[in-house]
Amino acid sequence: MQKAGNELPSSDNRRFNRSPQIKVISDLYKAFRAEIDKDMQIMDPKASSDAALMGITVSEAKTFATDANMSLGQFLGYDDTPVG
Repeated sequence: MQKAGNELPSSDNRRFNRSPQIKVISDLYKAFRAEIDKDMQIMDPKASSDAALMGITVSEAKTFATDANMSLGQFLGYDDTPVG
């Protein structure tokens, strides 16, 4: 039996008081991550040595790879080229 003045939360109130964590990833963040990933590829020592063997810089290799719709590793030959 309830005493006057005491209120038990209804199931509706409890449901609305809990809020799930919302993770929002903006397009700006996605673009930022893509740029960071590009920079990490350019700083890769394997990319530097393989590009030097080809007689080009890593930046030139990245440009050629982008034009060919390839990753830097695929262009320089140390990543597998996807089939299909």
